[in-house]
Amino acid sequence: MKKNINSNKAFSLIELSIVILIIGILVAGVTSSSRLVKRMKIMSAQNITKSSPVPTIKDLTLWYETSLDESFDNAEESDATPITSWFDMNTQSSYKVNGSQPTLANKPKYTENVINGLPSIFFDGVDDHIIVNSAGISGKGLSIFIVSQRKALGTFQGLISGINPATMNDEASNAGGFQAFYDGNGGAYITLSGGVWYSAVAQTVPRDNVPFIASTFFNGTNNIGYLNTNVGSTVAGAPIFNVDRLYIGSRYVNNPTQYYWGYISEIIIFNRGLNTEERLAVTSYLSKKYAIKVS
Repeated sequence: MKKNINSNKAFSLIELSIVILIIGILVAGVTSSSRLVKRMKIMSAQNITKSSPVPTIKDLTLWYETSLDESFDNAEESDATPITSWFDMNTQSSYKVNGSQPTLANKPKYTENVINGLPSIFFDGVDDHIIVNSAGISGKGLSIFIVSQRKALGTFQGLISGINPATMNDEASNAGGFQAFYDGNGGAYITLSGGVWYSAVAQTVPRDNVPFIASTFFNGTNNIGYLNTNVGSTVAGAPIFNVDRLYIGSRYVNNPTQYYWGYISEIIIFNRGLNTEERLAVTSYLSKKYAIKVS
Protein backbone atom coordinates (compact mmCIF):
# COMPACT_ATOMS: atom_id res chain seq x y z
CA MET A 1 0.00 0.00 0.00
CA LYS A 2 2.80 2.43 0.84
CA LYS A 3 4.46 1.80 -2.51
CA ASN A 4 1.22 2.56 -4.31
CA ILE A 5 0.77 5.79 -2.38
CA ASN A 6 4.31 6.91 -3.10
CA SER A 7 3.87 5.96 -6.73
CA ASN A 8 0.72 8.06 -6.97
CA LYS A 9 2.45 11.04 -5.36
CA ALA A 10 5.38 10.78 -7.74
CA PHE A 11 3.04 10.57 -10.68
CA SER A 12 1.17 13.66 -9.51
CA LEU A 13 4.41 15.65 -9.25
CA ILE A 14 5.42 14.60 -12.75
CA GLU A 15 2.03 15.64 -14.07
CA LEU A 16 2.32 18.98 -12.32
CA SER A 17 5.76 19.56 -13.79
CA ILE A 18 4.47 18.76 -17.27
CA VAL A 19 1.54 21.16 -16.85
CA ILE A 20 3.87 23.93 -15.66
CA LEU A 21 6.17 23.27 -18.62
CA ILE A 22 3.27 23.43 -21.09
CA ILE A 23 2.00 26.67 -19.56
CA GLY A 24 5.48 28.14 -19.79
CA ILE A 25 5.73 27.18 -23.45
CA LEU A 26 2.32 28.69 -24.19
CA VAL A 27 3.16 31.93 -22.39
CA ALA A 28 6.47 32.15 -24.21
CA GLY A 29 4.67 31.53 -27.50
CA VAL A 30 2.08 34.25 -26.82
CA THR A 31 4.81 36.70 -25.81
CA SER A 32 6.85 35.95 -28.92
CA SER A 33 3.75 36.25 -31.09
CA SER A 34 2.90 39.63 -29.52
CA ARG A 35 6.41 40.89 -30.16
CA LEU A 36 6.26 39.64 -33.74
CA VAL A 37 2.95 41.42 -34.38
CA LYS A 38 4.32 44.65 -32.88
CA ARG A 39 7.48 44.43 -34.96
CA MET A 40 5.51 43.73 -38.14
CA LYS A 41 3.32 46.79 -37.50
CA ILE A 42 6.38 48.99 -37.03
CA MET A 43 8.02 47.58 -40.17
CA SER A 44 4.83 48.30 -42.13
CA ALA A 45 4.86 51.90 -40.82
CA GLN A 46 8.52 52.22 -41.79
CA ASN A 47 7.74 51.09 -45.34
CA ILE A 48 4.84 53.54 -45.57
CA THR A 49 7.12 56.33 -44.32
CA LYS A 50 9.96 55.56 -46.71
CA SER A 51 7.60 55.43 -49.69
CA SER A 52 5.61 58.52 -48.68
CA PRO A 53 5.30 61.59 -50.93
CA VAL A 54 6.77 63.87 -48.24
CA PRO A 55 10.39 63.91 -49.55
CA THR A 56 9.18 64.59 -53.12
CA ILE A 57 7.33 67.80 -52.24
CA LYS A 58 9.61 70.82 -52.51
CA ASP A 59 10.46 73.17 -49.65
CA LEU A 60 10.35 70.50 -46.96
CA THR A 61 11.95 72.16 -43.93
CA LEU A 62 11.59 69.77 -40.99
CA TRP A 63 10.34 66.21 -40.56
CA TYR A 64 10.15 64.42 -37.22
CA GLU A 65 8.52 61.01 -36.85
CA THR A 66 8.66 58.04 -34.46
CA SER A 67 8.65 54.75 -36.40
CA LEU A 68 12.04 54.80 -38.14
CA ASP A 69 15.06 53.33 -36.35
CA GLU A 70 17.07 56.46 -37.15
CA SER A 71 14.54 58.85 -35.56
CA PHE A 72 16.12 58.39 -32.11
CA ASP A 73 19.27 57.15 -30.42
CA ASN A 74 19.09 53.36 -30.25
CA ALA A 75 19.51 53.40 -26.47
CA GLU A 76 16.41 55.57 -26.12
CA GLU A 77 14.09 53.46 -28.30
CA SER A 78 12.46 51.58 -25.43
CA ASP A 79 9.25 52.16 -23.53
CA ALA A 80 9.17 55.05 -21.02
CA THR A 81 12.73 56.15 -21.86
CA PRO A 82 13.44 59.92 -21.74
CA ILE A 83 14.25 61.38 -25.17
CA THR A 84 17.36 63.52 -25.56
CA SER A 85 17.24 63.97 -29.35
CA TRP A 86 14.54 63.73 -32.00
CA PHE A 87 16.33 63.51 -35.32
CA ASP A 88 15.25 65.40 -38.43
CA MET A 89 14.32 63.04 -41.31
CA ASN A 90 14.36 65.73 -44.01
CA THR A 91 16.12 64.13 -47.00
CA GLN A 92 16.04 67.33 -49.05
CA SER A 93 18.87 68.81 -47.01
CA SER A 94 22.23 67.45 -45.89
CA TYR A 95 22.01 69.77 -42.88
CA LYS A 96 19.80 68.14 -40.26
CA VAL A 97 17.91 70.28 -37.78
CA ASN A 98 17.46 67.96 -34.82
CA GLY A 99 15.25 68.58 -31.81
CA SER A 100 16.81 68.16 -28.38
CA GLN A 101 16.24 68.41 -24.66
CA PRO A 102 19.38 68.24 -22.48
CA THR A 103 17.60 68.65 -19.13
CA LEU A 104 16.41 65.34 -17.70
CA ALA A 105 13.38 66.80 -15.91
CA ASN A 106 12.11 68.33 -19.16
CA LYS A 107 12.58 65.29 -21.39
CA PRO A 108 9.44 63.72 -22.89
CA LYS A 109 9.38 59.93 -23.03
CA TYR A 110 9.47 57.42 -25.86
CA THR A 111 6.26 55.39 -25.55
CA GLU A 112 5.37 52.15 -27.30
CA ASN A 113 2.00 51.14 -28.73
CA VAL A 114 0.13 54.44 -28.95
CA ILE A 115 -1.56 55.65 -32.16
CA ASN A 116 -2.30 52.61 -34.35
CA GLY A 117 0.05 50.57 -32.16
CA LEU A 118 3.07 52.67 -33.14
CA PRO A 119 5.60 54.45 -30.91
CA SER A 120 5.02 58.06 -29.91
CA ILE A 121 6.53 60.69 -27.64
CA PHE A 122 4.70 61.46 -24.41
CA PHE A 123 4.68 65.01 -23.02
CA ASP A 124 3.61 65.22 -19.38
CA GLY A 125 1.85 68.62 -19.47
CA VAL A 126 4.08 69.90 -16.67
CA ASP A 127 7.45 70.83 -18.14
CA ASP A 128 8.29 68.40 -20.97
CA HIS A 129 9.29 69.98 -24.27
CA ILE A 130 11.77 69.68 -27.13
CA ILE A 131 13.74 72.61 -28.54
CA VAL A 132 14.70 72.98 -32.21
CA ASN A 133 17.37 75.59 -32.88
CA SER A 134 18.15 77.04 -36.32
CA ALA A 135 14.73 76.04 -37.62
CA GLY A 136 15.14 78.20 -40.74
CA ILE A 137 11.48 79.11 -41.25
CA SER A 138 11.02 82.42 -43.06
CA GLY A 139 8.83 84.16 -45.60
CA LYS A 140 5.07 84.39 -46.17
CA GLY A 141 4.29 80.71 -46.71
CA LEU A 142 4.11 77.93 -44.15
CA SER A 143 2.51 74.46 -43.93
CA ILE A 144 2.46 72.34 -40.77
CA PHE A 145 1.17 68.80 -40.15
CA ILE A 146 0.98 67.28 -36.67
CA VAL A 147 -0.16 63.77 -35.63
CA SER A 148 -1.09 63.71 -31.97
CA GLN A 149 -3.34 62.36 -29.25
CA ARG A 150 -4.22 64.40 -26.20
CA LYS A 151 -4.18 62.58 -22.88
CA ALA A 152 -6.00 65.24 -20.92
CA LEU A 153 -6.45 68.98 -20.67
CA GLY A 154 -5.03 70.36 -17.45
CA THR A 155 -4.67 74.00 -18.55
CA PHE A 156 -4.46 75.81 -21.86
CA GLN A 157 -1.81 74.10 -23.94
CA GLY A 158 0.05 74.29 -27.24
CA LEU A 159 1.57 71.66 -29.49
CA ILE A 160 4.30 73.59 -31.28
CA SER A 161 5.39 77.23 -31.35
CA GLY A 162 7.99 79.20 -33.29
CA ILE A 163 9.92 82.33 -32.33
CA ASN A 164 13.07 84.24 -33.14
CA PRO A 165 14.86 84.81 -29.81
CA ALA A 166 16.65 87.87 -31.21
CA THR A 167 13.46 89.78 -32.00
CA MET A 168 10.55 88.33 -30.03
CA ASN A 169 9.60 87.02 -26.62
CA ASP A 170 6.06 85.87 -27.34
CA GLU A 171 4.88 83.99 -30.42
CA ALA A 172 1.37 85.28 -29.81
CA SER A 173 2.15 88.98 -29.84
CA ASN A 174 5.33 89.42 -31.87
CA ALA A 175 5.20 89.49 -35.66
CA GLY A 176 6.97 86.58 -37.28
CA GLY A 177 6.14 83.87 -34.76
CA PHE A 178 3.41 81.23 -34.73
CA GLN A 179 1.54 78.72 -32.60
CA ALA A 180 0.09 75.56 -34.13
CA PHE A 181 -2.07 74.43 -32.56
CA TYR A 182 -3.40 76.09 -29.43
CA ASP A 183 -6.08 74.35 -27.37
CA GLY A 184 -7.86 76.80 -25.13
CA ASN A 185 -10.60 74.27 -24.29
CA GLY A 186 -13.06 76.47 -26.13
CA GLY A 187 -14.17 73.81 -28.59
CA ALA A 188 -11.66 74.57 -31.33
CA TYR A 189 -8.00 74.25 -32.23
CA ILE A 190 -6.67 77.52 -33.56
CA THR A 191 -3.57 78.65 -35.41
CA LEU A 192 -1.98 81.75 -33.97
CA SER A 193 0.48 84.04 -35.74
CA GLY A 194 1.96 87.50 -35.51
CA GLY A 195 -0.37 88.68 -32.74
CA VAL A 196 -3.47 87.95 -34.84
CA TRP A 197 -5.87 85.06 -34.32
CA TYR A 198 -5.95 83.30 -37.66
CA SER A 199 -7.61 80.05 -38.66
CA ALA A 200 -9.70 78.16 -36.14
CA VAL A 201 -11.00 74.67 -36.78
CA ALA A 202 -14.49 75.56 -35.69
CA GLN A 203 -15.80 72.07 -34.96
CA THR A 204 -15.30 70.47 -31.57
CA VAL A 205 -11.73 69.22 -31.27
CA PRO A 206 -10.96 65.59 -30.48
CA ARG A 207 -10.92 65.19 -26.75
CA ASP A 208 -8.98 62.83 -24.50
CA ASN A 209 -7.33 59.78 -26.07
CA VAL A 210 -8.59 60.47 -29.60
CA PRO A 211 -5.84 60.55 -32.27
CA PHE A 212 -5.90 63.36 -34.82
CA ILE A 213 -4.09 64.88 -37.76
CA ALA A 214 -3.97 68.66 -37.47
CA SER A 215 -2.68 70.81 -40.32
CA THR A 216 -2.51 74.51 -41.09
CA PHE A 217 -1.52 76.42 -44.23
CA PHE A 218 -0.42 80.00 -44.85
CA ASN A 219 -0.12 80.86 -48.54
CA GLY A 220 0.72 84.55 -48.24
CA THR A 221 -2.90 85.66 -48.55
CA ASN A 222 -4.87 83.63 -46.03
CA ASN A 223 -4.74 80.78 -43.56
CA ILE A 224 -6.86 77.65 -43.19
CA GLY A 225 -6.70 74.73 -40.76
CA TYR A 226 -7.85 71.10 -40.86
CA LEU A 227 -8.47 68.57 -38.11
CA ASN A 228 -9.20 65.02 -39.31
CA THR A 229 -12.47 65.42 -41.25
CA ASN A 230 -13.11 68.95 -39.96
CA VAL A 231 -12.24 72.06 -41.95
CA GLY A 232 -11.64 75.47 -40.40
CA SER A 233 -12.70 78.81 -41.72
CA THR A 234 -10.48 80.61 -44.23
CA VAL A 235 -9.08 83.72 -42.59
CA ALA A 236 -7.31 86.52 -44.44
CA GLY A 237 -3.83 87.30 -43.20
CA ALA A 238 -0.32 87.51 -44.58
CA PRO A 239 2.24 87.25 -41.76
CA ILE A 240 5.92 87.23 -42.61
CA PHE A 241 7.52 84.41 -40.64
CA ASN A 242 10.92 84.79 -39.04
CA VAL A 243 11.40 81.67 -36.93
CA ASP A 244 14.77 80.48 -35.70
CA ARG A 245 13.64 78.34 -32.77
CA LEU A 246 10.78 75.88 -32.25
CA TYR A 247 9.32 74.62 -29.01
CA ILE A 248 7.59 71.24 -29.39
CA GLY A 249 5.11 70.44 -26.65
CA SER A 250 4.55 73.98 -25.37
CA ARG A 251 3.69 77.57 -26.12
CA TYR A 252 6.28 80.29 -25.66
CA VAL A 253 5.56 83.47 -23.72
CA ASN A 254 8.88 84.79 -22.41
CA ASN A 255 9.61 81.17 -21.50
CA PRO A 256 8.15 77.78 -22.41
CA THR A 257 4.68 77.61 -20.86
CA GLN A 258 1.25 75.99 -21.26
CA TYR A 259 2.74 72.56 -21.85
CA TYR A 260 1.05 69.87 -23.90
CA TRP A 261 -0.29 66.80 -22.11
CA GLY A 262 -0.37 63.96 -24.57
CA TYR A 263 1.44 62.20 -27.40
CA ILE A 264 3.04 63.61 -30.54
CA SER A 265 3.94 61.09 -33.25
CA GLU A 266 4.87 63.14 -36.30
CA ILE A 267 5.56 66.73 -37.35
CA ILE A 268 6.08 67.84 -40.96
CA ILE A 269 6.82 71.46 -41.88
CA PHE A 270 7.13 73.04 -45.32
CA ASN A 271 8.40 76.58 -45.84
CA ARG A 272 5.50 77.53 -48.13
CA GLY A 273 1.76 77.03 -48.43
CA LEU A 274 1.08 73.67 -50.10
CA ASN A 275 -1.50 73.40 -52.85
CA THR A 276 -4.55 71.14 -52.52
CA GLU A 277 -2.97 68.17 -54.31
CA GLU A 278 0.12 68.30 -52.11
CA ARG A 279 -1.92 68.73 -48.93
CA LEU A 280 -4.08 65.72 -49.75
CA ALA A 281 -1.02 63.60 -50.59
CA VAL A 282 0.60 64.24 -47.21
CA THR A 283 -2.68 63.86 -45.34
CA SER A 284 -3.39 60.54 -47.11
CA TYR A 285 0.05 59.24 -46.12
CA LEU A 286 -0.51 60.15 -42.47
CA SER A 287 -4.04 58.73 -42.52
CA LYS A 288 -2.80 55.38 -43.83
CA LYS A 289 0.13 55.19 -41.43
CA TYR A 290 -1.84 56.01 -38.28
CA ALA A 291 -5.27 54.65 -39.29
CA ILE A 292 -6.94 58.03 -38.75
CA LYS A 293 -10.00 58.83 -40.84
CA VAL A 294 -9.71 62.10 -42.76
CA SER A 295 -12.56 61.84 -45.29
